[in-house]
Amino acid sequence: MATQALAKLGMDLGTQHPKSWDRFVREPFDYVITVCDKASESCPVFPGAAERVHWSFDDPAQASGTPEERQRVFDQVAKEMTNRIRIWMALPKVGGRIRS
Repeated sequence: MATQALAKLGMDLGTQHPKSWDRFVREPFDYVITVCDKASESCPVFPGAAERVHWSFDDPAQASGTPEERQRVFDQVAKEMTNRIRIWMALPKVGGRIRS
């Protein structure tokens, strides 16, 4: 459902797949962003000067109802996250700091 929601926004996940955080623990990060309350509570500590940011979104996987109703929840959360990212990236202190 997440793949379908992102496809509606013009994003193709292609061969993307979930990865364990320990794969990245030695990588330098400017920001570590958690997007659900459970993740914020159990987020590992990343070494260095990473700024922790928490954005609380409803977990669409917890949605109930028909497949169409559940898909609407995924679609809504994907739109909310996309909007939040666009606004955040437009901030001068963020957009100029992110490494490519």
